Amino acid sequence: MELNSMLLNEGLDLKFEDLTYKVNNWTDKFKIEKKIILKGVSGAFYQGQLCAIIGCSGSGKSSLLNALSGYKTSGYSGTIFINNKPQELKSFKKQSCYIMQEDQLHVQLTVREAMEFASKLKCLTLSLNANKLKMIDLILENLNLLKIQDTATVNLSGGERRKLSIALELIHNPSIMFFDEPTSGLDSLSANQVLGTLRELANTGRNIISTIHQVSASQLKIFDILYVLTPSGQCIYHGFTSKLLDYLAAQGLRCPLYHNTADYIIEISLGEYGDHAEKLVKYIKNGKSSEWLKNTSQKDLVKANMFKTDLKFPSIFLDSFVFRNCITLAYLISADQSTGVNINDECQDRQLIKYIYNHLIQLVILSHRCTVKTLREKFITTRLLVHIIVSAVYGWVYFGVGINASFIHDNLMLLFFSLLFIMYTASSSMIINFPLEIQILSKEHFNQWYSLLSYYISFTIVDLPIQVLCTFLYCVVLYYFTGQPLEWPRFGLYTLMMLMVGLLSQTIGMLMGTLFNDLRFSTILTSFLLMPWMMFGGIFIKISDTPEIFRWLFDISFMKHAMEGIVHCVYGLDRPRLYCPKIYCYSTSPSNILKDLDMPVNKYWFNFIAVTTIYLLLKVLTYLVLKKKLEIH
Repeated sequence: MELNSMLLNEGLDLKFEDLTYKVNNWTDKFKIEKKIILKGVSGAFYQGQLCAIIGCSGSGKSSLLNALSGYKTSGYSGTIFINNKPQELKSFKKQSCYIMQEDQLHVQLTVREAMEFASKLKCLTLSLNANKLKMIDLILENLNLLKIQDTATVNLSGGERRKLSIALELIHNPSIMFFDEPTSGLDSLSANQVLGTLRELANTGRNIISTIHQVSASQLKIFDILYVLTPSGQCIYHGFTSKLLDYLAAQGLRCPLYHNTADYIIEISLGEYGDHAEKLVKYIKNGKSSEWLKNTSQKDLVKANMFKTDLKFPSIFLDSFVFRNCITLAYLISADQSTGVNINDECQDRQLIKYIYNHLIQLVILSHRCTVKTLREKFITTRLLVHIIVSAVYGWVYFGVGINASFIHDNLMLLFFSLLFIMYTASSSMIINFPLEIQILSKEHFNQWYSLLSYYISFTIVDLPIQVLCTFLYCVVLYYFTGQPLEWPRFGLYTLMMLMVGLLSQTIGMLMGTLFNDLRFSTILTSFLLMPWMMFGGIFIKISDTPEIFRWLFDISFMKHAMEGIVHCVYGLDRPRLYCPKIYCYSTSPSNILKDLDMPVNKYWFNFIAVTTIYLLLKVLTYLVLKKKLEIH
């Protein structure tokens, strides 16, 4: 491949026709009606151009961007073309990226670590060679992030976080990039720096499409193309930014002196200067008209003249990273592709091996990244301390009750509430943490970083040792100080059942965190979901005392199976008679205690398998719900 042919990115042309977006809206009479967000808009965005979508709040800017990027597909109608061919979403996602308004970054990682993990995931490699490392250095240098590469992401400014979001996506060299309000929440200096970065990305040949909420007059000049939406979701201008004043003048509208042109056309769309919006929609044909897109510096002319020695470029372009480092970067990409292992070529007839290989590589990288993040979280220390402190308090209050026949009821309550503690702490940890993970997962999964299955398994694997350690420390302290029988088999079976309940409860927390973004809803509904299984746990009310119509609930209650297994660990397995320090104890025989609880037969392994089965079913259900949620988004 000629080096000159790689100087510019092979961007993509994007066109759309009659794009409509409708959402369900509840009326005051509690009826569902369709609300139109976008109303048959059309347009085209070409490679090598920086395009801005502007409009007032609620005009459908983000909805249009979501449709063009493929981030959301439900509720949309119309046709999208990529290089004059109907859009194939699966292949399009591999050539594009979507950088959202909120910077969803791993705050525990440094800038360098975030880049290296992203490079490994996108290149499917466990180690980065010299070319890949050099590529990362170039990207960081050109975005002015190299000097802060060892800074934790949590300590970055708003502009630096936005640049890092861009840098992470540049690793796989996308041909078209979508930005949802990239300057939102930034000061004017940071906003100008971010827009300057977008300008340089467009100069490389990429198609850069961005929504902008508020744009100054100086920032407006950075954009090549302007696409203006009305509050009704229609297009009133689609053309070069430099031609906007001429376009308005042709309709008898003249922008006041010293007035921001972008603000002026938005004010026109709001009807502040009369009812001109409908007239402009008809004139521009709701975006279909290409009259104001004609320019002598179209993309084909630019590409044809780019390599002419007598071509004069603006100094701002010559000073940009495009000309300073583009040749080096292109060489690195070429060299890296020529020396890398091509799994597709080697395994053309072995798709299953390729599939397994890719997922295993992703699993290892994601597990490594998740481990690094987890070890740096203060939340782990809190989890460990809570388990140790609570077990110590329980051990103090219930000291020695396990060996005393006069405290059988107290010991049963201790075992039950210990199970509740493990259940609620495990579920709460996921309710708090997992929604934050979903926000990052949504971005990375959409931008084709990895498969959902690889992420889901890695997240489960990494958190497993933490839950094991928390449960083990809790059980050691509690079991010893409360005077439970000091036999290793009993302790091992007790800890195993407690661990399985903790894992099951974590999955319930993940499921609730997936279903509901609001922490308040997920917390309340989790408590509501767990409460019935507590009631049918076999301690508060015996099976024999329960109406027959409700007895089947004991069979599907994981709390009942867990509690039955724990009770047999403590009082079963041929335990000798208990010590009774008083004149009379209700029962010193462990077998009689089990009979009174309607648990005479030792079914520990049956109980354990039942809890494990419920855990696995919930795990699969959570995965399917998470997958569906990502598909909807």
